[in-house]
Amino acid sequence: MRAAPGASRLAGAVALTQLIGWGSTYSIPAVLARPMAEALGMPLAVAFGASSAFLLAMAGISPWLGPAFERRGARPLLALGSLTLAAGLGLLAASPNPAVYFLAWLVMGAGGAMALSNGANVLLAERLGAGARRAISAAMLVSGLASTCSFPVMLWLEPELGWRGTLAVYALANLLVCAPLHWIVPGPRPTPAPAPAPAPVVPPGEAEAPPPARPAPAVAAAERARFAWLALAMSLAGMISWGLGVALPETLAALGAETRTAVLLAGVVGVAQVAARGVDFALRAPWPSLSLAILAAAGMPVAFATLGLGGGSVASAVLFACIYGAGTGLLSVCRATLPLELFDPGAYARMVTRLALPMNLAFAAAGPLFGWLLSVFGAAGPVWAGFLGALGALAALLRLRALR
Repeated sequence: MRAAPGASRLAGAVALTQLIGWGSTYSIPAVLARPMAEALGMPLAVAFGASSAFLLAMAGISPWLGPAFERRGARPLLALGSLTLAAGLGLLAASPNPAVYFLAWLVMGAGGAMALSNGANVLLAERLGAGARRAISAAMLVSGLASTCSFPVMLWLEPELGWRGTLAVYALANLLVCAPLHWIVPGPRPTPAPAPAPAPVVPPGEAEAPPPARPAPAVAAAERARFAWLALAMSLAGMISWGLGVALPETLAALGAETRTAVLLAGVVGVAQVAARGVDFALRAPWPSLSLAILAAAGMPVAFATLGLGGGSVASAVLFACIYGAGTGLLSVCRATLPLELFDPGAYARMVTRLALPMNLAFAAAGPLFGWLLSVFGAAGPVWAGFLGALGALAALLRLRALR
């Protein structure tokens, strides 16, 4: 399918705003949690808990945004989201105590619900229709580097400006770069909906035509079933990737890897994620999203079994990191593109904002859950929980294919 004129500029603008948006929000605690905790007098674990508050706020607000996206279009909500992120980051930079600190993260979560991931994908679907998959893949390929780009920036700025100054710079980036880009959104304009046809004139003495038939109950029930299985599959897959993203270095260390080796192996996961997304983007005739999701999910139990049965060897850990990283990288793309394939493209905004509630709740619970499993059961806890969760995600996707 030939890309719409200006689609590359649109995808590039969205990719840049997502790179800045995610890098200036969710990535913050990884580098700045310790100085923020020390300055505000709170435990380090509490400072890290802000990321869960951020995701919970996104989960609570996202379902309410579907009608707004459909009624007003994505552009104004994306711009408002970037302004809200800037305000939240400014409040975070000025936080005098833990209460304001968490309030700032809730404000940022509200902004993220509008400006991050779902909002950007809605914009691409709105402008490009059913052909948005390639643009979504491109944007996610770049945004997957958010932490890779943001960590060095924070490590460079924090000694010079302090954590408050670093957050102020991030607030300005959202205010002066992301908000204007979202407002002008270069690229193809959305096609206006055709005006409704005038009602036919009924000659006297003739019966009026019956009103258009509503969707049959069986059709609506089938759509609800597809949505439920999709939500289950993506929530399980996301819980694994977000939970293990926090616990993986410690899990590998508990299996016997040295600390330096464990960190390097965890880095291999990120490389495999980006590489898999790059291959998906490079394919001119990509696989259907559901087939790609099933393939990616099928590799996940294999990866966890390899790690769990590998006896802590470096070879088994490297193989796990490659298979697991590629699988999670592809599933993150499928999470954004499957609603385009499974439902009416015109309902994309409604579907992705509804999906955001169970997925973000799962993401928010993932870190504490996998941390608890590691502390209670050792390395076996996260590994075999990941194995079972991956089997569940695969089963849900296979059921989804049977319902098509």
